[in-house]
Amino acid sequence: MTVKVGFLLVLASGATCLAFIHHITGSIQVSAIVAHLGDETTGVGGLADGGIRHSPEFRIPPPVCVTT
Repeated sequence: MTVKVGFLLVLASGATCLAFIHHITGSIQVSAIVAHLGDETTGVGGLADGGIRHSPEFRIPPPVCVTT
């Protein structure tokens, strides 16, 4: 029984290792990195829709009137 459990654990760890290597080789490809960066940069500042992102952190300060 113990040998069977150990053998199943070896098979599971080998499959996990192969899945991890497959995932890493896909994620370090230049095309995947560039696509990820493109997705991130088009979402910054509302540039994807051509407008300014209005969020609670972004407030336009009131105009300052200077008289002399």
